[in-house]
Amino acid sequence: GSVQLSIAPYQLGWSLEARTWYLLAYLILEGFGATLVYAGQLPALLEVGAKAGHADEAATNMISTIFSTFGNLGGIVGPAVGAPMLSVWGFRTAIAVWGCVSLVGCGVLALALAARKVCAAGQQGQGQAQVYERLSTTDAAT
Repeated sequence: GSVQLSIAPYQLGWSLEARTWYLLAYLILEGFGATLVYAGQLPALLEVGAKAGHADEAATNMISTIFSTFGNLGGIVGPAVGAPMLSVWGFRTAIAVWGCVSLVGCGVLALALAARKVCAAGQQGQGQAQVYERLSTTDAAT
């Protein structure tokens, strides 16, 4: 969606001046959208830390630091990796490669979280049926 919106003026053949103003408006609106997403992430991370028993000031500072560091790191690494991909492979291939990398990363994360739940359930002495019950797809707290 947002990629299509950012390249639409080029596909429509707009003039350079029209594309420049469109891009400025797009970036401002994209910034507002990113703010709405990021504003909810940090409190959610702090809540997870508190539920894990780390609600002191040092844990809050550590979570905030990691959040800011990885946000800034992504702002540096993303364009540093994306620009060469675009120049070597072109947009369509680069976006397909990035999508595949993202899918693999999400799959590895999902497997790691599932394995962690299975190990935690097994350590609590629960039976096999209860282990698989804990791996349900609901958002209910376990």
